[in-house]
Amino acid sequence: MNNERLGHILSRQGLIDCQKLDFCLSVQKNNGHQKLGQVLCHYDFIDEISVTKAIAYQVGWKVFEGDYIADEVMVGLFGVEFLFERMVFPVKIEGETIFVLSKIDDTQTTDEINQRLNRVVSFYVGLESSLFKALESLSKNRINNAVAQERLISPTEERLNEWFEECLTLAISQSASDVHIEPSQKAIEIRLRIDGILSFYQTLPLKYLPRLVNIIFHKAEVTISDFGHFHDARFSYQQLNRQIDVRVSHIPSIHGSTLVLRLLDKSKTVMTLSDLGYGARSWKLIQESLKKPEGITLIVGPTGCGKTTTLYAMLNYLKSIDCKIITIEDPVEIQLPLMTQVQIHEKRGISFGQAVRAFLRHDPDIILIGEIRDELTAQEALRAAMTGHQVFTTLHTNRSFDAILRLQDLGLPLTHMADHLSLIIAQRLVRKLCPICKQSITLNRRTLAEGQIKYLNELEQKVFTTQGCNACKNGYVGQTVVAELLPVDESIGEFLSRQDLVGLKKFIKESRYPTMVDDARRLIANGTTSIVEAQRVLG
Repeated sequence: MNNERLGHILSRQGLIDCQKLDFCLSVQKNNGHQKLGQVLCHYDFIDEISVTKAIAYQVGWKVFEGDYIADEVMVGLFGVEFLFERMVFPVKIEGETIFVLSKIDDTQTTDEINQRLNRVVSFYVGLESSLFKALESLSKNRINNAVAQERLISPTEERLNEWFEECLTLAISQSASDVHIEPSQKAIEIRLRIDGILSFYQTLPLKYLPRLVNIIFHKAEVTISDFGHFHDARFSYQQLNRQIDVRVSHIPSIHGSTLVLRLLDKSKTVMTLSDLGYGARSWKLIQESLKKPEGITLIVGPTGCGKTTTLYAMLNYLKSIDCKIITIEDPVEIQLPLMTQVQIHEKRGISFGQAVRAFLRHDPDIILIGEIRDELTAQEALRAAMTGHQVFTTLHTNRSFDAILRLQDLGLPLTHMADHLSLIIAQRLVRKLCPICKQSITLNRRTLAEGQIKYLNELEQKVFTTQGCNACKNGYVGQTVVAELLPVDESIGEFLSRQDLVGLKKFIKESRYPTMVDDARRLIANGTTSIVEAQRVLG
């Protein structure tokens, strides 16, 4: 056991400076239940692996950096709930079992494991994020297997509440973004949106609809049996140690109440900008734009294209002790440190435009506006940029050039855009090919349909296609971004200053600013996605 303090180890290794260390020690002092490593990682002052290695050095343990292959016998013996609660994973490695923990001072767990096995066990310390993913995958497999055995058996009406809980649990375990409950002439149809695609889950008898809707209304505190009106509400759902915010949208269709439940995982962490999937040229443009001390950065695209994820990644990249960041969101999806986050509440007069006006009196450096929906919000965003602030926001348009037209419709002069627009990013999400089962094929442009030819760089090119396996869903796992970036530089600013939108559109096309199709070609060439998927999303 090394008695050197964690902060001293990290400081001696040059991994943390004195200002950040003193700040985190102060936070820890006022929150005695938190460890210094947790505080450092919470503020993103240091990466998790550095903290984990320093902790391992303190206690003389080894750091586990291998694959989390579960010892099924130990999983059965201790149970998934115990493993999740204690954050411990039994790994089968080279014929023996080791136990990986994230908390090296959890003597209660280590003692209990030793006693139940009646032998001395080898313990390793692991990254908490890796451990959580491994446990989550373990839990997901068991949930899917259990539900698969019962999903085709319709529940009784008395069991609807239990069935609904099982449905939510399965949706969360499969990383679904939405649950769709839709009555038709014949039945209630339940579908899940996973990686942007709706998939059939189950049907229920139509007579169950009123009771099912009332179960959801009760959870969301909506007036019971008020089926004839539009409703927007929410409730929280706990699955193991994950807190899920469920947003409920209800509309009265011709066949009865139709519901969409959006699932927001409160425990999910912010992706880094480098992990979002931008190409090298796009990444360079983003970095250059983020260095500017003022101006508006716009992320545009339809609902569900990852705009909020990109905004969070940008703010996380910029945040620091000496930077004041305020956000107005609907809703606040992820709580971020070193930021003041405000949620829309129209009944209390908290709207996007009014919030930004109030923010300017709080001396911010950076302002995030969840979405520009009206003239007031657009005007306040411009005013914030004109007074020396960095502004990040989103807009519902399809392409980067369309964002300029939309802002003009909302009353922003083109001459002001020339001076205060910094960067416009239009993006979509495409599914990523499963790395386990994808297979390469060689395609020739001459044999492709007309709509697919544009996705090849060469006359004959090796690409990858889907196969499907137990580790994926129809050959795909997860999503990545496909984007086009329009930096509002001096050349584009001149067209805006002259209010020459026709000339600007021609200039953008002739200058060959990379389009989303160009970006899709990059992802197809490096085997990230398929031509079929690119065509589904982009046409």
